[in-house]
Amino acid sequence: MNVVLISLLFGAVLYTEGMINIIETKQTNGTFWLAGRHQCARLGGALVSFNSQKELWWVKGYVKELCNKRNYWFSGNDVRHEGIWSWNPNTGEINRDCRDWAHGEPNSWRGLEQDCALMWASRGYSWDDEQCHLPKEYICERHMFSETVCSCRI
Repeated sequence: MNVVLISLLFGAVLYTEGMINIIETKQTNGTFWLAGRHQCARLGGALVSFNSQKELWWVKGYVKELCNKRNYWFSGNDVRHEGIWSWNPNTGEINRDCRDWAHGEPNSWRGLEQDCALMWASRGYSWDDEQCHLPKEYICERHMFSETVCSCRI
């Protein structure tokens, strides 16, 4: 059995299906998507991807409990192919059974390049497409007892 650890600045929470580190960035305004991806890699992981509804809803519930009303980057993106959402590293399209887009999303609002996905606090942490350069918090994932970076498991 895999064990998941959600790690914050002041503690950790275990989950039973992988290892997820939620990193509260030290910057008051968060960090951009690519910097979050690099920080996760430095920690031996990757921006979180969801391989099951159970994992998605567990992480979503956990960030709701933080009560900080912040938006969180995860690995979903359509950087390589507009409109084709994939996990990062790009190992394939996001499983249609494991999506949680907010109503009307993704939409590249007003024609903006919104190529990165986030969990949108004001929409109950459903997904939104957003400009990758905007500062947000981010969620990292890595397997416990593994030194390798996670890949998509869809």
